[in-house]
Amino acid sequence: MDPEAVKEMKIVFGRISKGAKTINKAQLEELLYVLGCKPLLKEPYISEINSVMKGNKATLDDLQSKLNAMMTTDCRRDEIKEALTVFDEEGKGKISKQELKRALTTYSSLPPGEIDALLNMGKGGDLIDAEEVLNKLFIK
Repeated sequence: MDPEAVKEMKIVFGRISKGAKTINKAQLEELLYVLGCKPLLKEPYISEINSVMKGNKATLDDLQSKLNAMMTTDCRRDEIKEALTVFDEEGKGKISKQELKRALTTYSSLPPGEIDALLNMGKGGDLIDAEEVLNKLFIK
């Protein structure tokens, strides 16, 4: 996790936990939503995150170690948007299904099934709106 993401996570954790050293599962889900980590609330990610729960509690340190690799690719809307922009060869905010597949395969750890679902969304045709993809992946 980059230092800014760690700082943000600590602030949000402190607010959600109301100063306690642990959070419960419902608070964990709230934490992920607030951080913009919508993809991590689905399988297989949520099972991995839940694995750090001790009973119904998780500490900030436990969560940080588990989320470290996950947040660098799955939770950063701006990074994914930048990647999509790179693959938007015409600069029109639209990306071909082939370009989208290449971008998501290269820059995310989304499972192939989720990538295929994204490729099949939209209004048909070969072009998909990049903002629509981001809205499916992340909470605004």
